[in-house]
Amino acid sequence: GNSDLNVVAGYSYQKFERSGYNGVGWGFTTDDLSKMGRDLRASASNIRSGITRGYQGFGYDATDFFITRLFPEPRVLDLTNPVKPVSLVKSVSEDTFAQVDELQSFFGRVNYTIADKYLFTATFRADGSTRFGGNNKYGYFPSAAAAWRLSEESFVPEFFDDLKLRLGYGVTGNQEIPHNVHQARQRYGAPGIDNGGNINAPGLNDVAFANPDLKWEQTSQLNVGLDFGIIKGKLMGTIDYYNKTTTDLLIQVFSAQPAPTPFRWQNLDADVVNSGIELTLNYQAIDTDDVGLNFNFNITTNKNEVQN
Repeated sequence: GNSDLNVVAGYSYQKFERSGYNGVGWGFTTDDLSKMGRDLRASASNIRSGITRGYQGFGYDATDFFITRLFPEPRVLDLTNPVKPVSLVKSVSEDTFAQVDELQSFFGRVNYTIADKYLFTATFRADGSTRFGGNNKYGYFPSAAAAWRLSEESFVPEFFDDLKLRLGYGVTGNQEIPHNVHQARQRYGAPGIDNGGNINAPGLNDVAFANPDLKWEQTSQLNVGLDFGIIKGKLMGTIDYYNKTTTDLLIQVFSAQPAPTPFRWQNLDADVVNSGIELTLNYQAIDTDDVGLNFNFNITTNKNEVQN
């Protein structure tokens, strides 16, 4: 009769799409920048409309018309015959890109309170991201916290309007790395146009290593805190001790040369530890319908170490 239980379960799905193209033109019929832009867009649109299947990029000049295609296999196709498209610009090149990242999450939370004095919270998340390799797409992140409202106990002096002791521990994840750096991939370079307006088909380049073991960066944090209020709630404060450790840091490093790409992403085999104390005070000096005056103070200490 004096307890309260609250349970939440949830699921979320997010999809992030990014696509576009970069176009270059040579041999315009005008020096009006606005018309140059319109002519380039119209020319690229005409060329695009003549390509019946998916492509990565294309190049067009007085003698050549080709497209680069990655699927079902990388190919450079010569489209010079039978008919070249109509273009208002003598030479046009285009390079396209399209990226999709997905994040799927399952989560749950339980809050349990007894007599409005003892508060318990537990949460659990399972997050799956396409930014990581097949071996480690999912990360699992638990947390738990407890609080004791001491001001509700008879042995605490009435001097305290509010007094609460807190303890919490939790793990969070980080997936902020570029799109698909875990799969061996190739793509064609962007077609370029030389000073004479000639365009050549680009070569096929490696853009990522196979790295199926790349995984979530994790940060675990322990907090011990005390909240208090005195002088009829006019002076309130919080003091916290925290200890935060980050493992499996996602970091971009130089590839051992010779290598097809200059950089690669990996989980750093080290711990970054931040610990310290935070103090916050708030004093409500005046609180009337017409005038309010508050004073706030905070200070933090932090010790940062790279270990192991």
